[in-house]
Amino acid sequence: MDYQNQQYHELCNLHLGDDYFLSAKDKDGEIQIHLRQFQRFTKEGKLYPTKKGLYFSPSDWLVFESYVETVDHAFQSRASLTADQRWYIANDIHVTVNTSYPTVDIRRFWKPNGDDSDYVPTKNGVSLNYRRWDALKDVVKILREFIPELDNAAIISNVVPFNNAMQEVPLVHSEDQASHVIDTEYSRYDQMY
Repeated sequence: MDYQNQQYHELCNLHLGDDYFLSAKDKDGEIQIHLRQFQRFTKEGKLYPTKKGLYFSPSDWLVFESYVETVDHAFQSRASLTADQRWYIANDIHVTVNTSYPTVDIRRFWKPNGDDSDYVPTKNGVSLNYRRWDALKDVVKILREFIPELDNAAIISNVVPFNNAMQEVPLVHSEDQASHVIDTEYSRYDQMY
């Protein structure tokens, strides 16, 4: 891949508190929504993205959007939870409300031993405290102002792994899904089933 010729166009960069941002980029015609921690590496204080974070395709983002209210309810009532709550979003992205720590963890997971093992978290992701989670909820509401293509996007697949079993969830359809799907990247689950 020729990384020098890739064209990035920043669509938005929305602050979530501290050095956390939700940003959207158009990379050679492909929209990527990044949830990432930044760090200051220079004396001038310029912020640079770190590896602490992940990106969503538009389709993945729509799934995440559909879970925000459910995750928020679990997070607000986490003191009464008897076990951690985890939701599969797409492309190995999971959202976890931890009963031990006051955070919402949005992270990629993987199966180290193939299909027979449990999912294990990777370092790719972020943990959001109450303040950052509230900021993300607010940003979710306005992101479509910066990315109007999300209004015409659709969720690609309705088959997702949950607790190591494949389950079907409702699809989000646009008026003309076939011509408006802007996510062309299929997860390995789409290819398998």
